[in-house]
This record gives sequence, C-alpha cells and structure tokens, in this order.
Amino acid sequence: MKHLKAKDSYMFDHSKKYDVKTMSIDEIVPASIYDEIPDRDELEKSITDGEMDFPLMLWPMTQDYWKKVHLNFYKRGNPTLPETAPEKDGQVLVVWRGRQRYQLAKEMGYTHIDCVIEKEQHKIVAMVQRNVIKMYEYRIHTLVDITDNGNLKKQFPFDTEAGHKITDKQTLSVARDQNSNFATMIQLLQMRGNITWDQPPRRIELPNLGNSSFGSYYEGAHTTWHFQFFTEQTGVYGDVSDPTGSLLDDFSLVPVVGDCHNTAHFPVQTFVTKELQGTDRQKVIGALAGGIINTYFSYAGPIDK
Repeated sequence: MKHLKAKDSYMFDHSKKYDVKTMSIDEIVPASIYDEIPDRDELEKSITDGEMDFPLMLWPMTQDYWKKVHLNFYKRGNPTLPETAPEKDGQVLVVWRGRQRYQLAKEMGYTHIDCVIEKEQHKIVAMVQRNVIKMYEYRIHTLVDITDNGNLKKQFPFDTEAGHKITDKQTLSVARDQNSNFATMIQLLQMRGNITWDQPPRRIELPNLGNSSFGSYYEGAHTTWHFQFFTEQTGVYGDVSDPTGSLLDDFSLVPVVGDCHNTAHFPVQTFVTKELQGTDRQKVIGALAGGIINTYFSYAGPIDK
C-alpha cells in the first residue's frame, strides 16, 4: 500500500475538526478531470515523503444522482468520467476539493489517500473562500434571466431573496424557472473546477446593447444579468490568449427557460455563446439579420481575497 497522508485536517469553524479517513484511491471519483493539472509544479513540491498539507474533501451522492444529474452537466467537458462511479458503503464519494492532488496522486502511484467527508456542499464552497487567498475573477454577461431567488418553499405571499413578490402559482412558477436557469449556469461553471461567488447575479437595464458583445439581433434597450465568480486556479477555462474559450463550448446550446423576466426573445431557447453553423443554423427561425449570441464571458485576472 502506498499511502498519501495529510499533515492537518480541515477546520470549518472553531468548534469542528473533521475526521480524516484513509480511502483507497479506487473507491473515490473526481467531480471533473483536468486535461492538464494547472498547478502541477507547485503541488509536486508540496507532496513530499508521502505527505500533503490537507486531505481531499469528498461530497457523497447516490449512484442515481451521479448518473442522472452529475453526468448530465459534467460529461460534456469531461468525457472520461465513468458512466458508473465506484461506490463505498452504498455511496458515491466525489472529490470536490483536491481534484488536482487526486490526479497527481494517481499519476505518482499512490493507492490510498487521506480524505474528509462533507455532506453539505455550501460548506465546501465556504472552505474554499476561507483558505484561498489568491483567486481568479471571471464574469458572465447574459440576456437569460439567471436570477437566484433562493428558497421558494414558503406560503403566499412572500418576497424572494432577489426581491420578487410571490403571490400565486403563476409568479411562483416564474421564480422556479429563474432558479432553474441559475442552477444550470452554476453546474456548467463547475464542470471544470470549483467556483465561489460573493453576490448573486446583478440585473442591469441597458439602454442600448450596441457597445456589448451580444448579437446584433438584439437591438435597443434590454434587461441583462451579470454574475461575478472566482476560481482557485488560473487557466481553468482557457489559456493566456483566450481565458474563457472553454466556457463558450460548455455553455453552447444548453437549454434554458426563456419566458421569465427577460426582455430579449430567443430564437432558440438555449445559451448561445457563438455564431451557429451548419445544421445548428437551421434551428433558427427565418433568416436573422444578425448574430443571436445571448451570453458572453470576461476575465478580470487575479485578485487578493
């Protein structure tokens, strides 16, 4: 047995210390797989004499959830993820924090590795925010209504976290559709790495889209949404010449709900991140005068968190 041990355990708060478990590396599965490990040189130096600084953090799920939900979003950018994930005591243990170390450990021939299990995903996100100082900032700009309304299981009438008033089944249905678009976006962004965010999507009324990168099909004033998010590693979504290039492929033609509070009408009810070609163009009703890109991305670079 070749065992990669952790020097320390994670502390989520001052009162809780996680129990470190030694797992067979064949009993766990990464949430996604890097084509190239972004921080290889730094991590190789940190793994010395069979030790790493911290254990991997695992999020447990059912095999059914892995197949029907996780792969539905992550398989596009990670074709080598297994259709059936390994199980431990009836659970699929998914590596959410420490995927680079997981891949590197496998390359280095380790058979066992120290892990901790966290059942609540929002705590994993908080762990990233607490322990990482340098982050990399990205932004998504879209005409799709990606409002995050939060918890909707309340009695009428009530206000959502985004400030929308829910008074009946119709307004509740719209809020659920908005949440669905937000959840789809988050799943797509996390296909290649963990992300964190400080604020929900911002809704901005633009008097003219002429100075933006939206398609020329959308003229005049429109409601837009802008979401700022952060990653631990550089190069997650592209290279130096095109830092967001992979996002264009990941989001391309993924279905959305188009009848929320958006003012733009979408010829195809999907995220559109690049000009359509070939048979895809045939899906567009009629001969459009301009491009129909409804979503684009920007990279703001490293920041000190």
